Amino acid sequence: FRAEGSPKHIISNLFVLKPPLQAGQMYQIDIPFSGLLRNDSLYGFYASKYKDTNNNTKWIATTQFEAPHAREAFPCFDEPAMKAEFEISIARAPTMKTISNMPLKSTEPMKDKPGRVWDHYEVSPIMSTYLVAYIVAPSDFVASEDTMNLKIYAREQLIESGSYAASIGPRILDFYGEYFGIPYPLPKLHMAALPDFAAGAMENWGLLTYRETFMLYDKNSSSMYDKETVATVVAHEIAHQWFGNLVTMKWWRDLWLNEGFANYMQYLGADHVEPEWTILDKFVVYDQQRVLLLDSLSSTHPVSSKVDNPAQISEIFDDISYRKGASLIRMLNNSITEEVLRTGLTKYLNKWKYNNAEESDLWAALTDESRASKHRLLPENLSLEDVMDTWTLQDGYPVVTVTRDYEKGSAELSQMRFSLENKTYDTLWHIPVSYATEEEMGNVTNAGRRTLPRTWIKKEKSITIPNLTNPKSESWVIINIHSTGYFRVNYDDKNWGLLSAHLRKPNPSTILPPVTRAQLIDDVMNLARAGHTGYDVALNLTQYLATNELEFVPWKATLRNFKFLDTMLRETPSYGTFLDYMIKILTPMKNVVGFEAKENESQLQTLLRPTILLGLSDARHTEVQKWAVDFFNKWMHTPNPDRSNPIPVDFREIIYCEGVMSGGREEWNFVLERFKSAGSKPSERMVLLNSLACTTEEWLLVTLLEKSVAVDGEIRMQDAYAVWRMMPFTALGSRVAFNYMRNNWDSMYDKFGKEEYLLSDIIYGAISGLTNELDLKDVQEFRNMNMGKFSFAERKLRQEIEALERRVDWHKKHYNTIVKWLEEHTK
Repeated sequence: FRAEGSPKHIISNLFVLKPPLQAGQMYQIDIPFSGLLRNDSLYGFYASKYKDTNNNTKWIATTQFEAPHAREAFPCFDEPAMKAEFEISIARAPTMKTISNMPLKSTEPMKDKPGRVWDHYEVSPIMSTYLVAYIVAPSDFVASEDTMNLKIYAREQLIESGSYAASIGPRILDFYGEYFGIPYPLPKLHMAALPDFAAGAMENWGLLTYRETFMLYDKNSSSMYDKETVATVVAHEIAHQWFGNLVTMKWWRDLWLNEGFANYMQYLGADHVEPEWTILDKFVVYDQQRVLLLDSLSSTHPVSSKVDNPAQISEIFDDISYRKGASLIRMLNNSITEEVLRTGLTKYLNKWKYNNAEESDLWAALTDESRASKHRLLPENLSLEDVMDTWTLQDGYPVVTVTRDYEKGSAELSQMRFSLENKTYDTLWHIPVSYATEEEMGNVTNAGRRTLPRTWIKKEKSITIPNLTNPKSESWVIINIHSTGYFRVNYDDKNWGLLSAHLRKPNPSTILPPVTRAQLIDDVMNLARAGHTGYDVALNLTQYLATNELEFVPWKATLRNFKFLDTMLRETPSYGTFLDYMIKILTPMKNVVGFEAKENESQLQTLLRPTILLGLSDARHTEVQKWAVDFFNKWMHTPNPDRSNPIPVDFREIIYCEGVMSGGREEWNFVLERFKSAGSKPSERMVLLNSLACTTEEWLLVTLLEKSVAVDGEIRMQDAYAVWRMMPFTALGSRVAFNYMRNNWDSMYDKFGKEEYLLSDIIYGAISGLTNELDLKDVQEFRNMNMGKFSFAERKLRQEIEALERRVDWHKKHYNTIVKWLEEHTK
């Protein structure tokens, strides 16, 4: 037998049959099989536990089969192209309940085991093994009422927190059915919040499973950001019911067809149910800018990536498949029009429904629609596959350099692969180029705001736009409107200067919208980081922030980039000067947003206030520190701190961390006790856990790391990643994490070497905050001593070592320039 799409996976001599089978006859093969209900893993068929309202321990048995884990629960050809119908029956005690992909058909007593019953489920549509799911749960794992055949399940004490997901789920489901022109094909959709779950959520057909923090929202313990996360994750998993479930990739190399589309569609789904959030703009700072940084490394990989073994399958469940894949779909949407994309997707889904497809099948459908359009959307003699192959089959992405001839009004646009190493590559792309002059952007009725390409760089090193502006024009130009293309743009110094000057004028937002301002900040800071432009150019542009920036999206881009500078400077004598500049640009915004929420403020304003205060907290701003510590102490001295918490939920991340950082053992233990008792508040538990890493006591950090890797300890295995991801935020945490990993790698590998997610987070936490040559030498020595002991995290280790090499280079190339500029601009 050969699994189509995976030519190296050949099964031979599986069965030896005597006498030979006769054509036309029906045969049944019974395969004896026994599997374990695992309690040492969050994959396959595994056990999860929780405390009920009476503090009794309850157990749930549940599944997580993606990618190759269905084989651990039942005999199967466990590959995505090996689709089958599934008829599931589950035996249980009468005090338990079961849930599966399809509706329950019947329940009957077990004849040979009195007191136990069988639950029989309807036959599923044809689907891949990784989408099979079932849960066996106690009676207090309860369901909400049906809303248009959608129902949610959660622990009884948490079921009310599922009301938000239950309210938006049916609306998102209907929206996708209309968007794709194909109604949801199953008779029901259930969503279950599980106490232990490795992934954020899983799209099992008809039974979506979630980590509790990603499905449950409680206004008394969940922040606005938590609510936004629930909306996007629910929208992501529902999108998979079409992309992934109805039509499935033939082999894992095209995983991005599942995850990229779901990541893109989650923004459309969330925008449909929460239009006032303007979440489509947030895509740029939440997804695209984040993955552009990872994709700047030579150790990145194409979105369509070679996969030959289970370890490689695990490695591609990363930001490249999810966020880059989504960014490419967004670029496509803005290049061929949403109308063409929607129509093409509907034809693609209808042609391949209940089947498997490859990316070339998608390009064929979209090419046909593009050619049928009344608009000329693609370059002459190029198919959509020709264009997109340069984006999906190649590593990295381009930087487009714009060199203007101001006398003639023309501009040369050249492309090269963007690399933090500033290394030369031969890679070229077909690049859709949208652009506008200052005059065009200023005229809101003008086509200058459109994102459709006005020209293409057709896999060539450069092109010339002859009449970009009027001759001798002194106005700026913008390339890549609204950052819809997956590439960076570098301008000549004069155009950067014109843009910086414009941003310092009153009301620059009337011409440059928030997403464009975020784009300019992220591009120029990363271009300077890679040596494509000077840090003086980049930092000059940021000066406008102090007086002219009032929006969340540009500030989000700014503070992520400044966090890198913080990491690079925090162990140097110039760190105080950097903090002075941070305080200089952030303090005016603190005076605008204040310390208290305002009545009827927008969701963006609710997100902006903690963003600004967190930035000032990181900059050690005295007023913000005192505000936070006073609030924390007030909570500590509340008679019943578990039930009465005076700290507003949107500020808790800042205040908990500041309280722990400024305190000692007493404050740390106070937060630890609150963490232990917050079992019915999943979002609150995560904020408390994160804040424990803010301590400045080395031994407490070591204690926290010990707890994170203890088997069956206070920190659930699913949450251990959060501890390690917090460690790089301080220099002390970074060093403690690396030393702990180095000294305990053998035991951690024995515990987690077969898990597909935790080792990568441990490596990230231990290396991503290191910055100097001695660090690099230690990390390389650690790698050499443990060759072959990185399992699913091999690629992650390569990426972290390369990123550390770039940080070491950064100090040599940029430190003096940064220090000089900061000293001149903080006087």
